[in-house]
Amino acid sequence: MSNPIVSSLFSAKGLEQSVLGRYRLPGQVGCRFLTGGVNDTYLVTTDDERYFLRLYRFGWRSKPEIEAEVDMLVHLASGRQAVSRPIPRSDGRFLTRVSAPEGTRWAVVFSDAPGTPPRLNASKAREYGEVVGDMHVCADRKPLDTRRFHLDFAHLLEDPLAHMEPFLRHRAEDRQFLTGVSEDLKSGIESLLPTEAPEDGFCHGDHHIMVATCIEMPRGDWLFLISIAMGMDGEHTIFPFYCGN
Repeated sequence: MSNPIVSSLFSAKGLEQSVLGRYRLPGQVGCRFLTGGVNDTYLVTTDDERYFLRLYRFGWRSKPEIEAEVDMLVHLASGRQAVSRPIPRSDGRFLTRVSAPEGTRWAVVFSDAPGTPPRLNASKAREYGEVVGDMHVCADRKPLDTRRFHLDFAHLLEDPLAHMEPFLRHRAEDRQFLTGVSEDLKSGIESLLPTEAPEDGFCHGDHHIMVATCIEMPRGDWLFLISIAMGMDGEHTIFPFYCGN
C-alpha cells in the first residue's frame, strides 16, 4: 500500500522548464524556491526584473477561483491601481497546469513589488488606509464574482461546526456551548453589519503590518507594499489575493 502525498515541493529548475518556458521573460531567467505555506512561492529573476511564481496548493483553490483572483487583479490594474499584476504567458493565458503526485496544481507568475519592512506612524498608517480605501472603491466597480466563495455565516460558522461535530458527539455540553456561541455571533452580526455597498461586497485578507514592506521615495513620500496590498504614496501595489465576497 502506497502512502498518499499531501503536498509536494517542486524544484525551481523544473519549474523553469515546465512553467517559465511558456513566458516571454527578458534575458536570462533564474528561479529559486522562496517560501512555502498555504501556497509555494518562487523568486524569478531575469537580467533586470524580478517576478514571483505562485504554485497553488492542491485542493486549496479550484481553477475558476484562481481565475477570479487573477481577473480582479487585472481589473484593478485597468482601473489605474498600481497592482502587482499577473503576467500573461506567450499565449495570453495566466494559469499553467502543473501535474503533481497529489493532483493538479496551478501556477501563476506575478510582477515584483519591492520594499523593506515598514515602521508606520500615524501619518503613514493613514496614507496606507487611504490607498486601501481607493483600491476597494475600484474593486466595487466590478460585479461580484460568483466563482469565489462567500464569507457568509455558512462559511464562517456553520461549516466549521459541521466539521467539528463528529469529534464532539461524546461531549454534548461542549457542542451545545459552541452552537450557542455561533448563534450569538450570527445574531450580533446581523444586527450590526450592513448588507449593502460599500460595507458589503468584495473583500480580501491580510492587510496587517506583518506582511507589509515599504519604500521611501526621493521626495519623501512612501511606497507601501504587502502580500495583499502594496503601494507608493498613492500608487499602491496589490499582490496575490486571498479574497471572497
